[in-house]
Amino acid sequence: MVIATAAALLCGGAFVLFRRRPVSPALARAFMALSVTIIALQLGAQLTRLATGLPLEAARSAMAALAYGWAAGLGALLADAWRRRAPFAPAAVAGISILISGKFVSFEIGKALHPVEMEQFFIDSGYPAWLHYAVMALEIAGSAGLLLHWKLKTGPLAAAGLALIMLGAVATHARNGDPFAASYDAVLQLAFLTALLAMYAANRAAKKPRPNSAVG
Repeated sequence: MVIATAAALLCGGAFVLFRRRPVSPALARAFMALSVTIIALQLGAQLTRLATGLPLEAARSAMAALAYGWAAGLGALLADAWRRRAPFAPAAVAGISILISGKFVSFEIGKALHPVEMEQFFIDSGYPAWLHYAVMALEIAGSAGLLLHWKLKTGPLAAAGLALIMLGAVATHARNGDPFAASYDAVLQLAFLTALLAMYAANRAAKKPRPNSAVG
């Protein structure tokens, strides 16, 4: 799935670069709507499974298909902004923020339902058990920071903090000798957070006044 997602992202970016035309503003809005849809499906399937105990394969298949479209849309938005040296639309920033935050909510639900296993994982990894709850609190706070960026401008700080946590998770799994599947979600979140930080940086750079190139 990692390879397919990366391929979709690259295809979306390549399409925009070879097309040599700016993407429609509607793409950013569609990207945000797709983000909301994916998270709604993921959380809905997770909560339904908890209530009924039944796996929802149809929801998983739908989310996988939508994820490829989402990755292609992200690639197109990144390539378009890079080519035009233009800021990202608010809907594009909101879309990736919603997806990242929604995934963290899903993670926290899973962790809350398996506290003993999570505490043991931290202990086996050489950390105190209480750190598990500290990480959960920081991830929830960071997710809120992403969603409240439009009001409080907390996005860059929240994204950087969450990226550090995900980097720590990947490093811990690697040190433990765990299979890649164990750190897959952390790697994916780290990639999304990196893209979001790039969006913040591009938008900040676009707001800076350009030096006057006139001579004399």
